[in-house]
Order: sequence, then structure tokens, then C-alpha cells
Amino acid sequence: RLEDQSTLSLPNNSQLAIQQLNAFERARLTDAILELQAGSVESRVAPDHSGVGRFEIQTPVSVTGVRGTDLRIHTESGTAKTELLSGKAHFNTTTQYYQSLSASHGVSIHSDGSSHVAPLLAAPALSAAEQGSQGWHTILQPVPKADHYVVQISLDPEGTQVVKRYEVPADQTTIAL
Repeated sequence: RLEDQSTLSLPNNSQLAIQQLNAFERARLTDAILELQAGSVESRVAPDHSGVGRFEIQTPVSVTGVRGTDLRIHTESGTAKTELLSGKAHFNTTTQYYQSLSASHGVSIHSDGSSHVAPLLAAPALSAAEQGSQGWHTILQPVPKADHYVVQISLDPEGTQVVKRYEVPADQTTIAL
């Protein structure tokens, strides 16, 4: 959690370097440049909509600038993927500068600088958690065109204190918790 109440969540096997991190005392603004070297980061930037000075997340192939935003960024094997859940963001690649990304959209950026923007799929509806003989589980309603689902178990409703994260194939509708 940063001075302006922005939060960052890093799943296992992620590497994030802090290039610059400043807080402006009277303005309650943050000036942050972060480098995601491997894995994923989920950020909730300026959640009280108080504004942000600068908040950038760099990967080996992209730079994403964030404003009052819920965002996920993943980097792996020369590709960066950004998912903008809410708010505003822009991204730069080696060949494209200051491209806007709309809420509920994602962008896949490749090492050659090319990118592809697409709408995000809706989250699946989940049943109430039930305890069975194998432990706690929930049932999800499949989402058309889904390839897989990311399951995140968190200690808080905002999802900033992730204790477990894993992927399941799209044809799996019973999710172990």
C-alpha cells in the first residue's frame, strides 16, 4: 500500500523492481515508476480518486501509464498483456506511442512492437461457496469464448491480499477453494 492508498499485488513467481517512488506530502500524490521483470502485478491506483502524479508500469516490451485505475499486467516470453478493469490508461511500445486503452479492454504487446486491443470477457457468475467432502468449492457459469479462468483467493474484498492464485481450464466448472 502506497501513501495515496494505491495498492500493488504480486502473485508468486513475479519480480517487480521499484525504479522511482516518491510521495508528495501536501498533495497526497504518488510519483511511481515500476518495472515488472517477470510474472504479474495487479494495481489499484488512487482508489479514492484523489489523483496521481505519475504511475507507470514498465515491462521488457511496453510502458503503461495509469490514472485512477484497476489494472493487471502480465509479462512472459517477450509478450506483455495489460487488462484494464476500470479507469484510464495508456501504453507505449517500441513502435507506438501514447495509445489509449479503454476500461474493460486488454492489450497484448509483442516484442516487435505490434499490439492487439480487445474487449475483456465478463467475469463468470459464481455460486455461494459450499463445503463438501473434498473441502470448499464453488460452481461457475461458463463464459462463452473463455479459454481459462484465473482463480484468486484473497483475504479482502478488494483482492489486494491474495493468498492463492491459479488457473483452471474453461471446461472446469467446479472450482476448489
